[in-house]
Amino acid sequence: MFMGRATAKIDKWGRVKIPSNLLRIFKEKFGNEVFVTLMDDKTIKIYPLKAWHELADNIHKTKKDGPLLRRFLMKTS
Repeated sequence: MFMGRATAKIDKWGRVKIPSNLLRIFKEKFGNEVFVTLMDDKTIKIYPLKAWHELADNIHKTKKDGPLLRRFLMKTS
């Protein structure tokens, strides 16, 4: 598991500029393919693509329904 928090900037074209030290560690551990989702006006989550697929598979397997799950799925769809 890799967890981190960093302040990132958005350039004039709307691209997220991830700090180089965090990006280097992420690429070494997980490669270049990621899933990015906007959680609110100030927060994004970046998942390695493999981890995102595993999370999505687990969500679909449990088939539990509730307001938290619906909110999560709305934000990540």
